[in-house]
Amino acid sequence: MFALCCRVDWYKTDDKGNEEKVDLNLPNVEKLADGSLQIESMTSLDEGTYHCTALNTWGKAMSIGATLIRAGMSCISSTLL
Repeated sequence: MFALCCRVDWYKTDDKGNEEKVDLNLPNVEKLADGSLQIESMTSLDEGTYHCTALNTWGKAMSIGATLIRAGMSCISSTLL
């Protein structure tokens, strides 16, 4: 398998249009070895549109945005028969 070395940076745009670099020092955010972003135990603070840029010796590319919305759940009761 051939892998290209590159630098991957992640950005988040909030609902007001403010873009900031994703803080990889947060306890629930991790950039994985393949460059993908993992967010665990998501909160409303994590909501927004995420995109990444990848840079290597051949140039720079930007991904399309992916919007992350935390869905709320109302109280659900179930009965096991």
